[in-house]
Amino acid sequence: MLKENIGNLITVMCEITFDPGKFDVLCGPLVDSFATTLHDANYTRPLVDAIVNQSIGEPNFRYNGARLCSMYDSVAAPDESTFRACLLERCSAEENKIISGVESSEENMRGFAMFLAEIYTQLEDSQGGRIRSLGESLCKVLLHLLDTDNETNIKAVCQLLKLSGIALDADCPAGMACAFERLRRVPGLAAVRAVLALRAARWGLAAEPPAPAAHAANDRDHANGSNDMAPTEYGGGEGYLADGHELTAEERAFLQNNLPGKAAPPEDPVIEELENEAWDNGMDAEMQAGFLEFLKMSNQIKR
Repeated sequence: MLKENIGNLITVMCEITFDPGKFDVLCGPLVDSFATTLHDANYTRPLVDAIVNQSIGEPNFRYNGARLCSMYDSVAAPDESTFRACLLERCSAEENKIISGVESSEENMRGFAMFLAEIYTQLEDSQGGRIRSLGESLCKVLLHLLDTDNETNIKAVCQLLKLSGIALDADCPAGMACAFERLRRVPGLAAVRAVLALRAARWGLAAEPPAPAAHAANDRDHANGSNDMAPTEYGGGEGYLADGHELTAEERAFLQNNLPGKAAPPEDPVIEELENEAWDNGMDAEMQAGFLEFLKMSNQIKR
């Protein structure tokens, strides 16, 4: 039964990798198929390994891989979850491989760091907060990537700081101080300048007093043309929620449709950022084009 379920899991994960919009349809039955064995670590470790391996190797699966982990994790209470224990065990093993030098593939290091950032921002502890040990592990991997002085690794660090930087600043201030000290030594990269500016703006939380109604639109247009991190009526930097997360295409559409008189931020910044070589998204041109189209049309992803 385990072999059959793992085979089905791998098939579904591959399908979701190429068509993320199928996540909700396919993953419910997938979770049910393992539900009766999630208390047994001998059955759960292979499940965790399959999800982590796919997430490390496939950039287009990482976000949904973390969602899938969250679904399995929610089957039991956090303090009683065998799935969570096995997931944390695997993450710790990956971190040790990277820090000790056993893991020699920088691509795998980046892939694990990206996935770690996803589960760090999605899973909750028993009090409804973040799992601090995941943040501490992420900081260690970030610092290791920065130590390589590899431009691709530095860009990857900037990308995942944009996802999880606001949480890491709260949970791991010492590690973040070290990371940004090192980033300031390489200001020539556009990705580094962008993440330095984002942190300086408190990850999008810094906001100016609202402009008078008669001039608000003109002031916003001027800000958007001169500063990508300009404050907006959404409470943070352009295209960001108050918690520092970037607005998705679906959230922009929701704001457009449900907040009369408040224009949602334009979609262009999302497309520009994904197409900007400063942000290494790990996708080839065909996959990136499909993903951009998915972002515009799908209503399945929630951020």
